[in-house]
Amino acid sequence: AYTSATDLAEYMHGSAEVVGLMMNRLFNAPKQADPFAMQLGKSMQYINFLRDITEDNSLGRQYIPQVVLDQYRLPSLQEQESSHYKKSFECMMRGEVERYLQWCEQAERGFQFLPKRYRIPVQTAHEMYKWTAKQIAKDPFVVYTKKVKPSKVRIILKAISIRTQNKI
Repeated sequence: AYTSATDLAEYMHGSAEVVGLMMNRLFNAPKQADPFAMQLGKSMQYINFLRDITEDNSLGRQYIPQVVLDQYRLPSLQEQESSHYKKSFECMMRGEVERYLQWCEQAERGFQFLPKRYRIPVQTAHEMYKWTAKQIAKDPFVVYTKKVKPSKVRIILKAISIRTQNKI
């Protein structure tokens, strides 16, 4: 379990942010795109942490920093505890989705640097993560009943929409 936001940030830098940097190298994106790619990687990983609470609980993992749980007076992210502190859990999840959405806003500024051929898949993945976040915000307890993922049809339709918007 991570106790502070700093501990989690270090972990995410070594995993998700570095993946964003690697993708930029594969895409031959300019170096000025790096901070945005790092932000995008971090945001995607964070929504996975929110989405996968049940799975992480079963593996004895907790990625949401303890300081966040303490802020909402949640003893743990176990379903029984979350149900007992229903309002606190809902507020915490919605607050963390808001944090994710703020990171998204920053990351989106970097799409302009992506070569056109890679923009559609990256933006599509990004939009599907945002869709996932919005589903969790609507019903935070959904994370205890299913793994929230967009359907293939939703993904394809979003890719077509993005392609049309970008006239690529």
